[in-house]
Parts: sequence; structure tokens; C-alpha cells
Amino acid sequence: MHADGMSKTRKRRLHETVTSVTEYTRFPGIAGCQVKMLTGFRCGSDHIATTSNLAVATDRLHTAFAFVGLTDYFNLSVCLFHAMFGGTPRALSFANYRPTEKFAPGYAQEDALQAVSFNDDPLDAALYEEARTVFVARLQQYGFDVPAELLLPATRGVSPGAEPAPPRPSGAAPWAGPFAVALSALLLLLLYALSPVGRCGRSMFRFSLGPLVRW
Repeated sequence: MHADGMSKTRKRRLHETVTSVTEYTRFPGIAGCQVKMLTGFRCGSDHIATTSNLAVATDRLHTAFAFVGLTDYFNLSVCLFHAMFGGTPRALSFANYRPTEKFAPGYAQEDALQAVSFNDDPLDAALYEEARTVFVARLQQYGFDVPAELLLPATRGVSPGAEPAPPRPSGAAPWAGPFAVALSALLLLLLYALSPVGRCGRSMFRFSLGPLVRW
């Protein structure tokens, strides 16, 4: 559980007593964690985030960050980063190096997690929605297809793991004779789709060629 800035006594009580997402969010010092960190306070500090803090955090989101991504859409965020700043994504860029294996019963409830975000932590939820708006605008700016759920008016949080798998072109059954060339092309497309660049789709491929086109 993230609780940077808490006293050792309070942090120990957090780990000993909290068993659900709701309890975690309502624990003293947890609500408004993201807003606090963007305004100079530690996540688990005793400072109570205010709407004034939210206004400052929102402004800094727009003016102090060169890039905004969403962990709920990690692969897409990686692709957007490379489209904005160049370079070719590598397979390791899409790997999960810290997978979570153990969940308390309440933490596996995605619907409960969504409700908690807006009901118990409205300031962080509002900041997330602002980040979502920035993310969507930049996806559109750089020519990516935006997942439909990201375009919907926000009434709830986005489910963890909601990101669909990167699209991959389907292969075709092998054909003989005059269709050999077409089969080879399909195999090349499949290899491309399985590559790191292929995970980003046509938009990433187009923008990765941008510097070459300009020169």
C-alpha cells in the first residue's frame, strides 16, 4: 500500500487493519494522494487536500509535464510517448516487471474500485479525469485510434486492465501458386504485428517515419 510520508506507527496500523480498497481510501492521510504530490506534499502526509490544491495540481498537469499517460492504457501510453518524442519502442517497454500476485478480497473488486475513486476521493478522481482529457487530446493529435470508453463522459473510474490488447492483423490460410506472394506479405505483416512497433499500430509506424520523410 502506498503511504509515503506517514509515521511508522500509522503505517503499521494501516497494514494491520486495512483489508479493502474502501478502507484504504478512507484511512487518514490517503485521500487526495495525487493532488498532494503535485502540490508539494507527500502522499501519506497529514495535509488535507483542498479544491485550491486541485486547481494548482491541474494547472501543473498542463504546464509542468511534457507527457501524460495512463497506466490503465499502458501500451497505448508507450506508443504515444514514442510518437511524440521519437525512437522505436522495444519489447521490454511493454513488459510488466512488477506483477501483483496477492490481493486482499476487497482489492479484486473492480466495480468497487471505480466507485471508491469518485465517492471517497473526489479530488484525485477529478485530477485523473483531467489527465484522461489530456491523454485523449494527444492521442487524437498524433493520429491514434482512441478506445471508445475513453471518449465517454466520465461518471466512474476506468477499470484496471481495461486496455484492449494491441491490434494484430489476422493471418490467412496458405495458398499455392499465384498466391505465394500474398502469403509472404501476410507473414511479414504478422511479424510486424508481433514486433514492438507493431503493437503501436499504423499510427506509430507512420510517425516513426516522420523524421525520414522530413529529411
